Amino acid sequence: MCKNCGFVYLNPRIDEESLRKFYESDLYRDIYHSIDNYQYKWKLAESYKKKKLQLHNYDPFGFVDFIEESKIKYKRVFEIGAAGGANLIPFRGLNKKVGGNELSKKLIKFANTKGIKLLYSNFDSIPLNIDLLIIQHVFEHLFDPEKLLKQIYQKNIKYLYIGVPGFVNIMPSVQLAHNFYFSFNTLISICVRNGFKPIKKAIY
Repeated sequence: MCKNCGFVYLNPRIDEESLRKFYESDLYRDIYHSIDNYQYKWKLAESYKKKKLQLHNYDPFGFVDFIEESKIKYKRVFEIGAAGGANLIPFRGLNKKVGGNELSKKLIKFANTKGIKLLYSNFDSIPLNIDLLIIQHVFEHLFDPEKLLKQIYQKNIKYLYIGVPGFVNIMPSVQLAHNFYFSFNTLISICVRNGFKPIKKAIY
């Protein structure tokens, strides 16, 4: 924990090349998830209906309600680290154009069978002219979050949504794959430092 700002991080942590191989090889899924988990999430995604955001009550698709309640105008949605593509299904149901990237070829194939096209890439294939970029429970896994934010800022994307297991009052899920533990202050700080302006925040 940083003595100056209270930021919590993993030290030592896996180097950047090994981290990429960790996700590319599906070892992460073998440890923390299974294909059954993604199939279950797909079923939840397909039954999603827009509703009022339930604060302080976790919902795997509460972030969609959060975005919808923000009243932003967007048509094209792109997700970084889209896994099996389930997070994009509610947006497709809201008549948005969706896409994403992913390192796991197994999950890309799974998403393709469901009609979601994902690019095989880490972070270097973010298209231009995206209205809404989603980083949902991926930001804390990165080797260098600031590097990604700089790349995103240069793409001139209208809106950026970041969802993390927040360090608010209690320590969130601790695992080897989580390099950083963000609070409201540290998450907003890193975004502002890289050119972004916060418009809404919430715990759910």
